[in-house]
Amino acid sequence: MADESRLRRQLSLEERDQETRNPLIATAGDTEINIPASEMKQVDDNFRPRSKSIVSVNTKGTGWYRFLGIGLTLLAGFLMSTANVCSKWLKDRGYEPFFITFIKYQGMTTISLLHVFFLVCYKKQTIFNTIWPPTGENMSNVLFLFVRATFGTIATCLLFTAFTYLTAADAVTICYCTPIATIFLARIFLKEPIGLISVGVAFLAVFGVVFITRPPFLTQGEFSETILIGVTFAFFAMIGMSCVFVTVRYLRKVHYGLVMVGYGYIGSLECIIVAIVYGVMKDKNFFDIFVLPGAWSHLLVMSFVAVFSMIGQTLLVLALQYENAGPVSLLRTCDIIFNFVLQYFINNQAPDVWSLIGAAIVILASLIFGFRKFIQLLPEDDPRKKTYKCFLL
Repeated sequence: MADESRLRRQLSLEERDQETRNPLIATAGDTEINIPASEMKQVDDNFRPRSKSIVSVNTKGTGWYRFLGIGLTLLAGFLMSTANVCSKWLKDRGYEPFFITFIKYQGMTTISLLHVFFLVCYKKQTIFNTIWPPTGENMSNVLFLFVRATFGTIATCLLFTAFTYLTAADAVTICYCTPIATIFLARIFLKEPIGLISVGVAFLAVFGVVFITRPPFLTQGEFSETILIGVTFAFFAMIGMSCVFVTVRYLRKVHYGLVMVGYGYIGSLECIIVAIVYGVMKDKNFFDIFVLPGAWSHLLVMSFVAVFSMIGQTLLVLALQYENAGPVSLLRTCDIIFNFVLQYFINNQAPDVWSLIGAAIVILASLIFGFRKFIQLLPEDDPRKKTYKCFLL
């Protein structure tokens, strides 16, 4: 027993002595080659990965856990698509777009306030330092929070108004040209680079929207003013959402909980103001626009709009913590498919062949754009970047 204890002590001393010497020792036969400590940094740099982007965002977990980000993205898309189809269901039953938008924002405000309260009071996190005190850069953040809420409110109202003239799937398909329109706005306001492929993808998406518009030279029929009005509303909703993305990029240092609270609170106030102005123009009373639900089924659907919109946004934020942005942006195109399926089962509206062709073209444009973004994010020495360099033009 004493011999065993003595042997362990001797081994421990030898290991400690070896750690104090040079940590890298090469052995050739009976000869030891000690590398000086001054050269260790250079050796360590040679074995260090050249780029952090080689390492996946999700480095923990095995098995199905590695696909958690993909699952969260698909679930977020399904919930937000359900909220859109439910909004269309309410619009078909006489509810005004401003009221539906107000319900959506109230859900965001309530749940986001609870989340911020939990972070500040229980987690003791400091999240207000980017907006308070409102001076200098903080004042700019407060201003852009207002701008983000304004564009978001206008875009949502226009989208819900488009549901009056188009199916939910057609309107959402047009709005999914947003990533493509964003690159042009980002070039103008944020001075971000733009390439030939980006321009080509933009025209491809517009070509898909043409099929959804169903012009007479394609359908051999009369031009529908109703569809044109709906496409116009959806198009300007897309522009508004693109402006939202540009402002959100500017607000990337602000905690997302504050962004959601500001979005919901300011958006709710703007909905009330716009509804009053709209009521004066249409000779309607305020309570003719903000109508209480006349049936329990209507109240239930309104709850779906509020809760699903907020949960969908939250799941999307969580998905980006487990998965790279490239795959997430590609999976967002599945929302179009969700809208087609849900509108068939909920609103009993089957898409025609022109809508399907237009949706397929828009999805293709989004896939090309997302794949280009994925190639851009690869490290310079990745062979895939050389293989698909044509997408970087």
